[in-house]
Amino acid sequence: MKILLAEDDTTLRDTIAEALRAQGYEVVAVANGAQFTAYGAGCAGALGVPQFAAQPGSRPALGQTLLADIGNLPFGLALVGLGVSNTTSAGLPLPLDLTLAGMPGCNLLADPLVTDFVAGAGATATWSLAVPAQSALVGLLLYGQAFSVDPAANAFGFTASNGARIRVGL
Repeated sequence: MKILLAEDDTTLRDTIAEALRAQGYEVVAVANGAQFTAYGAGCAGALGVPQFAAQPGSRPALGQTLLADIGNLPFGLALVGLGVSNTTSAGLPLPLDLTLAGMPGCNLLADPLVTDFVAGAGATATWSLAVPAQSALVGLLLYGQAFSVDPAANAFGFTASNGARIRVGL
C-alpha cells in the first residue's frame, strides 16, 4: 500500500515515514505547506506601496482557489505577474532595478512568465489562482508580483508590490 505523508516539520515527517516503511508501506513524504509568503519590498505610488497578500484563511492547496488582495491601488487596477523564479528573468538577475524602464525605486522581484489583469472596487482588487487537484503539484513553487496602474507615480505609470512566494500544498 502507498501512503502520501504530508508534514511540514522535517524531523517529524522523516520519523513517521521511517516507521511506516519499517511496517512495509511505500511512503511518499512531502511538506504539506500550502503557503503564500510575502518577500521583498514594493515601491510607493499615489496611495503608498501596493500590498500583495493572501486573504485570511486562503492558501494554495490542491483543489482550492487561492485569493490574494492587492491593496493601495489608485484606480483599482493591477497586473499580476506569475512565474517559477525569483532569481532570474530573461537571463537577468532578480531583483532587477526598474529605473531604466521609467520606474525609479521599483524592483522586479519575480519572473513574470504569465500576466493577469485584475480589476477591483476602490483601492483593492482580488486576484485568484485555481489550483488543480493534481497531487504532482504538491511542493510546486511559484513567484508573483503585482503592478498597480498609477500614472502619476512615474514615467512608466505603474508601481510594484512586494513579491509573493506561493508553494502549492495539501
